[in-house]
Amino acid sequence: FKPPRGTSSLTPFAAFKLRGVWQGEAVEWDPTHGSEEMDWFTNMAPELRRELADPKLLEGPHKMEVESLPRPKREKELPVLWPENSWQGNVAKAKIWDQLQQ
Repeated sequence: FKPPRGTSSLTPFAAFKLRGVWQGEAVEWDPTHGSEEMDWFTNMAPELRRELADPKLLEGPHKMEVESLPRPKREKELPVLWPENSWQGNVAKAKIWDQLQQ
């Protein structure tokens, strides 16, 4: 097992069916060594990192990159306007008329 580049420590865990979970002591890891298969994670675009990663768990330069991104603008939802002589328009008028009668 090789973690992604930039990993500074590994914490071993073992799960046992009857006795629960064991957590070992953290082992130091050289951040320059890493798995080539996990390079996509290390070199991930900040936009994708903001979508996939938990912002509370980000550290170092990745956290700064994600925080410096501008927030995407929300698109305003336009109201649906039905023509007066359509079925949907007649249903909307009937609902309003029923509410006024109560």
